[in-house]
Amino acid sequence: MNNREIHRRLILGSIDEELKSLIELLEMADPGLQGLSPLARAAWRLHSRGSVNREEAEAALAATFLIPSDDAEGLLEGGGDLHIQEREIVAHSIPIQVTSPTNQWHLELSFHSYGDSIHMLEGAYACIDLVSLIRKAGLRIASDEQLLFSAYEAAELHTQPQCEPCDSEFIGNITYTLREIAGEPVSGPCLSDLKHDIAWQELGLLEEEPEEPTFCWLHQLTREQAESLGLARERGKHQDPSMPEWLRDDVAFSLLWITPDDLYANYSNGNVTGCEIDYLLLCLGAGPEWIPGDWDGQLDEIDGDLEDQGTYPETQQPLHVFAFTKGSACDDPDAAAALQLLDRLIQVCVDPPK
Repeated sequence: MNNREIHRRLILGSIDEELKSLIELLEMADPGLQGLSPLARAAWRLHSRGSVNREEAEAALAATFLIPSDDAEGLLEGGGDLHIQEREIVAHSIPIQVTSPTNQWHLELSFHSYGDSIHMLEGAYACIDLVSLIRKAGLRIASDEQLLFSAYEAAELHTQPQCEPCDSEFIGNITYTLREIAGEPVSGPCLSDLKHDIAWQELGLLEEEPEEPTFCWLHQLTREQAESLGLARERGKHQDPSMPEWLRDDVAFSLLWITPDDLYANYSNGNVTGCEIDYLLLCLGAGPEWIPGDWDGQLDEIDGDLEDQGTYPETQQPLHVFAFTKGSACDDPDAAAALQLLDRLIQVCVDPPK
């Protein structure tokens, strides 16, 4: 039985008499079982003595990683083109000053936008270990796969928007949607910005797609809404054909036409209200110093016999990766056993034995 198979069976709880005798023999020569990965070592301790201490549990969970990607095969093969996918949700508003001959007031254009980023997998920033999820997001259960998504999203939530329109070093696509004008609900417009590729997704009340990626926000108001905001005339039509017919002649605005540059500048100063991911890779059996994306620095040296292993390689890449999709059950039959092992270790960290 080679080293890789031993680790797989320990982590999945498939411990028969042959494996039990082998580990016990190795443990006599090396009581610390330094040739095992932290996770496999903890799995054996749970099997052989029924418990692990907090230090052992944390060592195992600190070498268990989540990565927001769907390419498990690419990760195991050390593919340099592996990418990660994340979405940030941002609330932001553009203030508008309105001036009439007798009055001056402000209103806000409120946007609900999101930025989709696709990065190459480079460095530890792209992954989170389970100890960090316990501390940052209060992870308590791993066997409910969807709770892994919620915990990851909570841990990755940042205060300032990070996405920017880009189609070169990485893919950054921001979709802006106008939702309210001075508290009045509107139905758009909505446009996406991929740096040099700007597309209209929804036109709102616009009758046709503008030739340029700019819009006048006044056209998103109905006459009734404009009346409630004090912007509508009592009779006649506005003389400027580019303006709504109902617009008063005696009002001026600090900003009428909104450009993609206006939207991105405002988005960058908005409030991040959520982080969303659709895919997660659960990486098991890695060395404690493994860095995803460091293809040159990682090792894969455990295919020999365990007795010849010595100390488990600190930068060993994961031995097994489970792929999860939000809202769907994992179709890998081994996932349940691995998640149950993680549950037991998490419980030790959350509620350590007295």
